[in-house]
Amino acid sequence: KMQGQGSFTGGAFPVSIVAPATCTITTPPSNVAFTYTAFSPTAILANASIGVQCTNYLAYTLTLDAADGVVAGLNYSLGLNTTANTGGTNPLTSVGTGIPQTVYINGTLPAGQAGACNATNCNASDVRTLTVTY
Repeated sequence: KMQGQGSFTGGAFPVSIVAPATCTITTPPSNVAFTYTAFSPTAILANASIGVQCTNYLAYTLTLDAADGVVAGLNYSLGLNTTANTGGTNPLTSVGTGIPQTVYINGTLPAGQAGACNATNCNASDVRTLTVTY
């Protein structure tokens, strides 16, 4: 039963969606761990992977606070790349796909270094910072 007088006029109405762009680290980096013997005749490589998930088509940049360092008298370098153990750049720019992407922190210890170890085994570390901007 319908009561009263009413009418409906069809028409268009706006639909609004607010979806802020975002990036998250889905897999934090592990240690870039080198095993080096003094005066090694070849460079030693090591890496750690990171999972980064950014909004589809969103440009983002990963940046290390330093690409070079010295630990226990051994020089090392770091680079960011989408392939393991193949050098890299700092910073690294990419575009989000909406699904997690893997990025590698690739490290290299050049050959022929003596180091500064005065014990049978040395363990030393350096702390680096990775920043994601978008």
